[in-house]
Amino acid sequence: MNQTYQAFGLSIRSTIDLPELFSKELDSTENPDVEILFGETPENLKNPQKKGIAYQANPNEYLLDLEGIACYWVTNGNKITIQRKEGAMDDDIRVFLLGSALGALLHQRETFILHASAVIVDGEAVLFTGISGVGKSTTSTAFRLAGNPILTDDVCAILLNGKSKPIALPGYPQSKLWEDALEGLKMDYEDLKHIREKINKRAVPLKGNFHNEPMPIKAIYWLNTHNKEDILLEEVKGAKKFNTLKQMTYRPFLVDGLGVKPAHFKQGMQLAMQVPLKKITRPTTHFSVNELVDLVKEDLSKL
Repeated sequence: MNQTYQAFGLSIRSTIDLPELFSKELDSTENPDVEILFGETPENLKNPQKKGIAYQANPNEYLLDLEGIACYWVTNGNKITIQRKEGAMDDDIRVFLLGSALGALLHQRETFILHASAVIVDGEAVLFTGISGVGKSTTSTAFRLAGNPILTDDVCAILLNGKSKPIALPGYPQSKLWEDALEGLKMDYEDLKHIREKINKRAVPLKGNFHNEPMPIKAIYWLNTHNKEDILLEEVKGAKKFNTLKQMTYRPFLVDGLGVKPAHFKQGMQLAMQVPLKKITRPTTHFSVNELVDLVKEDLSKL
């Protein structure tokens, strides 16, 4: 049965149940922005501009073929067709649907996407970006525990028009955290679902601690690590600022293949000009996320 949801500023009609998302009511005159359905997908794209081990990309087409799970065919920024593999679990299908497949669709719509989590501080969005495993979700959760609602986890869609402040769009009310991070945050996780079988990462529902409205971006913090004891904070400027944002794009290898490089370049330049970017380097020697929260809040008070 079709149900309609919302995420990243889009209305999404889906034949697969998406409990991670908020439901959305459409009136009789409205059409959804996106449709998700089960169906047949092609084995290959014609003349793909970009190919990897499990994916192919053309302008307006993205094909992701995951052994034992599903094949996802993302087209025209408004449709995701899923061909389930035999024995695949819905939980596994949704992980990649709400990550890589939906990320490709946002790229197709020429939305600028950072690999970032975001929280709300004093009425504005604060973003945490960085490579996988660096602590984006852990940091945003620490802010949530300190009273700041989460806007999005792992994927941050951004609207830019060149005039007003860039706007971060709400994702969906769930964080995904490794068990060691949950232990460091002193959170009980025994009742939290694994995001996939045999993976020690849990889904943390956020419906009571989630901000579901677009918000202007105050600052972006680029998370890094080192083997020293101190937490370092420095501003990133000039060409390095733009290059960092380009590197922290969600699935940056898709930009060329999907034919959105000109729009992506323009939007990246706008974001670099309009929003401060700070580099934070934290120690790997001990769990320091609560110190990081204090450091960021002090820094934000000066902006």
